[in-house]
Amino acid sequence: MFSSLFLLSFSFFALFLLLIPAFSDPLFPIVPTKFGQVKGFVHSLSPSPSAFRFRSVDVFFGIPFATPPIGEFRFEKPIPPKRWHGVRNAIRPVSPCVPHARELCNKCSEDCLYLNIFTPHQHSLSRKR
Repeated sequence: MFSSLFLLSFSFFALFLLLIPAFSDPLFPIVPTKFGQVKGFVHSLSPSPSAFRFRSVDVFFGIPFATPPIGEFRFEKPIPPKRWHGVRNAIRPVSPCVPHARELCNKCSEDCLYLNIFTPHQHSLSRKR
């Protein structure tokens, strides 16, 4: 009796885990990359002159493409970033790079090795980008 109840509970739990991606928020797509998952957002563009519908893009801000160039890594060749666990939030821009006149920017950073990625909106985001 206990083993069949355990097996039934485990089966429902496994089914629940499989269905979570199907019910994820379509306005905040999560995509896999070779360094970990990133969460972006869908941005609607104005209607295209050649079409009578809105077009949308998936936006991902601040995706690192190298280890931050600070400390011992300053003035060195870029080093690939470390993998991260969980989902990296990419819905807000990262701090801007330091301009030539440092006093022009209060929240600037020397860590500028990030990409902002804009792609046509995908209804199925299962492929690796």
